[in-house]
Amino acid sequence: MGRAEFRNLFGYGPEESAAHRDKLDFAETDRLMPHPAYAVQGWASVVNPGPATADEVTRLVAQARSRSADREHRSSQNS
Repeated sequence: MGRAEFRNLFGYGPEESAAHRDKLDFAETDRLMPHPAYAVQGWASVVNPGPATADEVTRLVAQARSRSADREHRSSQNS
């Protein structure tokens, strides 16, 4: 999702995720939260997405695809 979106969703940057780790239950279902292992890289996770997270997960996946396509396009321009 990237650092800016991570900060927007969680209220702190990926570099601060270790300080917030103890407040999270990573087994909780249908809740978007920082990824337990890769939060520092700006990743999020959700266990068993459902009604509470479906729209946000769909938006974030579309955003990730767009970011990936943009990177690929820039990479092909430089080759």
